[in-house]
Amino acid sequence: MQSIFPKMTRRDLKMKFKREERVNATLIDKALRYPLNFDMSELQKEAQREAEMEIEQEERRKEEAKQKKLAKLEYRKLHKRKPGQSKQFPKFILE
Repeated sequence: MQSIFPKMTRRDLKMKFKREERVNATLIDKALRYPLNFDMSELQKEAQREAEMEIEQEERRKEEAKQKKLAKLEYRKLHKRKPGQSKQFPKFILE
C-alpha cells in the first residue's frame, strides 16, 4: 500500500484503516469478504493528481505569503513613524 500512497507511512495507513474500521465497519467487512478486482493504474493516477494539487496549493500559499510580506513592507515604508510617535503598527497589518 505504501507504493500506492508514497506520502503516507505504514503507521498512517494503519491508523487510516483502524479509523475506517470504526466508522464504516460493515463496508470494511464486506470489502474484505468479497474482494473485487480493480484497475490499479486508475488509483495511481488519482494519487498522482492529488499530489500535483497539493504542490500547486503549496505554491499558492507561498506566493500569498510573499505578497503579504511585500505589502507589509510597503505599508511600513509609506507610514514611517516620526520621532516621538508610537512604535506600534495597526493590528490588522501585523497579522
